[in-house]
Amino acid sequence: MEKRSLLRVKGTFYKVNERGFTLIEMLIVLFIVTTIMAFIVPPLQQTMAERQLQYFLEQFSNDMLYAQQYAMSRKKTVTIIFHFDTCRYQVKEGGTFGKELLVRSFPSPFQFQLATLSPPLMYYPNGHINKAGTLLVAYGNKKYKIVFQLGKGRLYAQKL
Repeated sequence: MEKRSLLRVKGTFYKVNERGFTLIEMLIVLFIVTTIMAFIVPPLQQTMAERQLQYFLEQFSNDMLYAQQYAMSRKKTVTIIFHFDTCRYQVKEGGTFGKELLVRSFPSPFQFQLATLSPPLMYYPNGHINKAGTLLVAYGNKKYKIVFQLGKGRLYAQKL
């Protein structure tokens, strides 16, 4: 038989159940929740890694476009210097000792490899790049090829 008591609110009496949940009921609910989470968390982690890679590629593309636009608008050479050991790249006006325009760090799980691109990368005042080439980017099991095209100085990323 359930234990009940009366609760009085503004002159009206209500029946209140003081029984609560048992330990078995709470363990069953906890088991169900952990089972569901075991199926949801691994795909979520993979999605987060993919999103981080997409964000990096978009940011890198925007930074290279900024360097090109800066070179054309100021009529100056802009140099991009990669520091793969410290996981960052710099955008500088002029040469390697010029005014620093931008420094961008990237997470250490990213791995870079210069395939046909040779540093330093430079945008001339007319917006063209000094040499075409390919940069390989890997994050986990995902690999992309970033291609800098000769002429217009544009780049595109291609999944391998």
